Amino acid sequence: MLYVQKMILACFILCIVFSSTLAESIQFGDLEYSLLNESAVVVGCKGDTKKILQIPGEVLGMPVVGISEKAFFNNQDLWAVILPSTIQYIDRGAFSDSSLHEIILNDGLLSIGEGAFAYSKLASICIPQSVQQIDRCAFFECTNLRSASIDANIDVIEEQTFFECINLYEVHLPNSIKAIHDEAFYFCYSIEEYNLPEELITVGNGAFWGTELEQVLESD
Repeated sequence: MLYVQKMILACFILCIVFSSTLAESIQFGDLEYSLLNESAVVVGCKGDTKKILQIPGEVLGMPVVGISEKAFFNNQDLWAVILPSTIQYIDRGAFSDSSLHEIILNDGLLSIGEGAFAYSKLASICIPQSVQQIDRCAFFECTNLRSASIDANIDVIEEQTFFECINLYEVHLPNSIKAIHDEAFYFCYSIEEYNLPEELITVGNGAFWGTELEQVLESD
């Protein structure tokens, strides 16, 4: 009998611990959030999205720290997004295949996930110095993208980051870049204004295929 009571007590404690780690979902205004560990993450929206969306810095007294995976995937109402200073990460596919044209990335942002803006309508992007990681395919086939300024604290441009951004004209990379991986700027044939980082050591296969930079690197 005592053994059974101990087992019941143990199960009860485990249930309490497990339930405390589960995220709670709420809707606040037009946005849906996941609440966990005294912070909030944007997971999507209800109804029509505003053309210009300003994400709040806090919800119910908790900081909004991230944009979750595919939060605005295929959202065709969204035009522009302003992020608060509290955002630390943008998860994979967060704005992929959306009509997003403009986003103001905040100082304090740490990471941009795989394919976060893939196939979106972004016209330009400025990545702040606080960013420490940009995953592969982040801007994959953003065919409207014309300028990319990366001040991020990174040493690698991952594979296919700007794959077939065919209208990309201007690229500014930080001097900290040591490697540009396979097909990072594949077929970005419109590039005319660029800088090659002083610390650059490795250029992957097809990193600049179909661009003027391919010819410059070959001549070197």
